[in-house]
Amino acid sequence: MNLSRLVVLLLSTALSLPVFAQESKEEIKKELRFGSSSSDNHLTVQNINGSISIEGYSGSSIQVSATKTIKGENGDALNKGKEDVQLRFAEKGNKVFVYLETPMNQYDVEKGKYKDWDDKNRKYKRPDYQYLLDITIRVPRSSSLKVNTMNDGDILIKDVQAKDLHVGNLNGAINMENVAGKTYVNALNKDINISYASNPTEESVFKSLNGDINIQLASSLNADVSFKSLNGDFYTNMEATVVPQKMSQTRDSSGKTKYKISKNESFRLGSGGVKYRFDLLNGDVMLKK
Repeated sequence: MNLSRLVVLLLSTALSLPVFAQESKEEIKKELRFGSSSSDNHLTVQNINGSISIEGYSGSSIQVSATKTIKGENGDALNKGKEDVQLRFAEKGNKVFVYLETPMNQYDVEKGKYKDWDDKNRKYKRPDYQYLLDITIRVPRSSSLKVNTMNDGDILIKDVQAKDLHVGNLNGAINMENVAGKTYVNALNKDINISYASNPTEESVFKSLNGDINIQLASSLNADVSFKSLNGDFYTNMEATVVPQKMSQTRDSSGKTKYKISKNESFRLGSGGVKYRFDLLNGDVMLKK
């Protein structure tokens, strides 16, 4: 490609990108409470564009602060974005929900997820604004969590020791410090870093497509570990025993028997016990005490 053609291409690309000349920032604060003090208390935080930071503490309320940033192509677009993008809250007994909502993203508190698009929503039109919602929360330390975001932000969870930790991020990292509880984490394109205050005692799952998973355990571990990665490796500083791959047996409709060997590598740490499952495509796992 000659230089003049490249310049024309870059110029035409730049001209096709929206210019967001208007910007607005709004600070949001809210205090919420669970229905009672219970080890079954559960906080759900659902974001789409922006970071989530959650810190456990010894108090009893849930303290939410957020920064909503809207960028518009003009004043009308800016005002439309400010009206469309909202941070919502719901309290239902021992469950509390904090979630982002827009006309295109309606959250179903009963089902704990965004509603499926209807026919009207399938006629998507890109809005004339961009938005970012960065959420910071202080939560009672023993609260179980379900936390998700998708773009433009990492997730940080610190000092939470609960029954259940369910955390997902599509395009950002997941960092968890001094945590405890049954764990399910899934970061599609970035790393997962976890340091445990005490090791999970129930089956836990760790997933990433393109990132590494680094885990600092609180102590030595007795566990049965399953590991699958197309291009990654598993590292640990603990003594591990390789467990022979499992073979499953099925019978098809014609009565023929099929045998299949699992592609997962299996290791036993210590005397074995609780199951830890690692499922990756391109990343490595570092599991160390």
